[in-house]
Amino acid sequence: FGLAEIIRALETSGRPETIRGVRWPWPSRADLRAGAWPTLRGTAVGSALGVIPGASTLLAALAARGLESGLVPRDRPLGTGAVAGVAAPEAANNAAAQTALVPLLTLGLPGSPVMAVLAGALMIHAILPGPGFIAQNPDLFAALMASLIIGNIILVVLNLPFAGVWAALLRIPFRRLVPLILVISLIGVHSVQNALFDVWLMLGFGLFGWALLRLGLEPTPLVLGFILGPAFEEYLRRTLLFSRGDPMVLLTDPVSAICLALIAAGTIWKMKRIFLPRRSTEGPKQKPL
Repeated sequence: FGLAEIIRALETSGRPETIRGVRWPWPSRADLRAGAWPTLRGTAVGSALGVIPGASTLLAALAARGLESGLVPRDRPLGTGAVAGVAAPEAANNAAAQTALVPLLTLGLPGSPVMAVLAGALMIHAILPGPGFIAQNPDLFAALMASLIIGNIILVVLNLPFAGVWAALLRIPFRRLVPLILVISLIGVHSVQNALFDVWLMLGFGLFGWALLRLGLEPTPLVLGFILGPAFEEYLRRTLLFSRGDPMVLLTDPVSAICLALIAAGTIWKMKRIFLPRRSTEGPKQKPL
């Protein structure tokens, strides 16, 4: 996914761009209006995915971006300056980081590496996260909730003065950043299993993702399927074991039925948007006399 985005960016980075300085980082009214609904949708997506054990903030951001890619106007897709491309993934990322505490404190299952570190810190102090944590440690739970609020305030206070600095980083030509990004990506992939095969696999899928982008297809669903596929297969096997091999339990259970209905509705809506031509808003044209 990252390699495909790098190749696409290199294809369009030949045009000179003027990056204006940021005097005041507050968005304009037009940006606020354009980012209001994407922010709410991203918050909802991130909050829902954050409570799933094993989900991550990256998954929430990718899901929010995939949702917005089907909602933005065709004349200004994501990646061309659309506010939704920034507002929705960032809102989902922040929401998932907060709601990741839910599976940790209620089930004892860390949903991200940060939550795993927090769980380890609690266990060092003989505090076991899981059922009964809130009832047994009400003061600590209140302190955790307060730390979330204080932490977000500190982030705002620290980042607003440096918004101009972050914007100034855009003045660095992208072609100079490509080698650094590629080296970091290759090191990260190789360090997981210390296997050269993973590096070649990354390069192959990067070219495959670039081909999808050239064909006008969005690779984000492929990434989500790659991340969630093993977990979905595991839970499906458990469900079929509990139901003695009866797949109709997926339709009789209210929760799974609602999820399947939402998936079907989203798929039909997306296919309709792709294959059916848009209605013209200019009205019927009159023939010349």
